[in-house]
Amino acid sequence: MGLSAVLAGWADRHGRELALELRGPLLPSGMDPTWLLSFTGGSSDGQIALFRGPVVDVAAYRWARPHEGMCVGGAFGVADDHFDRMLDDLLAMDCGGPVPNWLKLTPS
Repeated sequence: MGLSAVLAGWADRHGRELALELRGPLLPSGMDPTWLLSFTGGSSDGQIALFRGPVVDVAAYRWARPHEGMCVGGAFGVADDHFDRMLDDLLAMDCGGPVPNWLKLTPS
């Protein structure tokens, strides 16, 4: 299927729960992303970037818990089903769940 299809499908399924802006496919030069998904939920916002490789980069901020700082992480060579679970982890985090273990907190 490909990560871009996973990202677009996930955005279609969760567009009512989160405010989403999906951009892609982009024509990257160098290290620019091929797809971007920006989201704002009930307690967080962030951005998911897809790069060639496949590489996934994620930055999220739970503005309901500003003392935690930014959450950053990602994966290289990620499979479609694993990427879909990563996206679901972000939604669960927005709904009050824990920070997924693949994200690291960077205190402000």
